[in-house]
This record gives sequence, structure tokens and C-alpha cells, in this order.
Amino acid sequence: YLGRVMLEIVESERTYTRDLRSIVEGYLGKIIDAEEPVLRPEQVSALFGNIEDIYELSSTLLQNLESCASDPVAVAVCFVTRSQEFAIYTQYCNNYPSSVAALAECMRSKAQARFLRECQERLRHALPLGAYLLKPVQRILKYHLLLQEIAKHFEHKSGDDYEVVLEAIDTMTCVAWYINDMKRKHEHAIRQQV
Repeated sequence: YLGRVMLEIVESERTYTRDLRSIVEGYLGKIIDAEEPVLRPEQVSALFGNIEDIYELSSTLLQNLESCASDPVAVAVCFVTRSQEFAIYTQYCNNYPSSVAALAECMRSKAQARFLRECQERLRHALPLGAYLLKPVQRILKYHLLLQEIAKHFEHKSGDDYEVVLEAIDTMTCVAWYINDMKRKHEHAIRQQV
């Protein structure tokens, strides 16, 4: 069962990285390369936030996970050693409400909506851009759950190896907690301004 959990972690990261690449290349890249500006710079910034940084982190994490050869301790180490890097998700998650608002604004413009639909069709995405922009928010909050599955099926629930797995769970749980906390503070600050 542990082997299946390891496979799920690597495969789901591979799919996630592929989805991020399609956003970066298939939407953002097309917007940047367009001869006539399709979206205003502030719309692009609000819409995509720091998705390129997240794609870079995910690509590196995927390479590390693929080199772990289904070793649960090596997988746990990947998360522990990158713990500081996951902070970039905070910025993305805090920006996410602005992203949703920017997308809604784009969909009210016939030209922008058509452009985004054309990108979607070119990528053969069944779901619209909004569904893909939500993926980083969902993914960062799922890592600790995947790591908990490793711990649940770990053969020896003691020793240094198990401690590394627990440290990875703790690390990613703290990241998820921190992101949720920053999101609450961000929302509270917006309510205070209103």
C-alpha cells in the first residue's frame, strides 16, 4: 500500500506540474506574446499572481520526487528541505480573490473572453482557466494529507526514518496553517478597509 501512496504523490505532482505549465505557457505566454495587448498589465498581474514561481518550485519538487525511487523517507526529506520555499504559496493564496475578480472582469469583455476561450480550446482543457487557477490553492493544502498517508502505512512507527516523515507532515501542516492564517488576516484587513 505504501508503494501506491508513493506513486500517487509522484503522479499527482506530475499532473499538477503539467497543469501549471499549461497555464504559464498556454495562457500567460500567449498573452505576453500577443501582438496586440489582450489584457492590461494589472489584469495579468492580478490574474496569474506568482504562478511562474509556483511552477518553478513544482517542477523542481517533481524532479526530486521522481529521483526518490519510491523511498518514503526520501520523499519526506524533499518536503522538509524545501519547507521555506513553500512560502511563495502564501502570496498566491492571498492574491487568489483578486485573481477571481480579474477573471470575472475579463469574462465581461467579449474580446478577452474570446481570447481566453481560444487558449482553452488550443490546450484542449475541459475546464476553464478559473478551475486551473484554483489548483495551487488546492495543492498546497493537500501535501500534508498525502504525507499523513505515508505515516499511516509506515512499517515501523519509531526510529529516525519515521521521525523524518513526521517532520515532513509537521512542516507541511504548518505551511497549510500559515497560509490559512495569512488568508484570514488578509480578509480581515480588507473588511477593515471597507
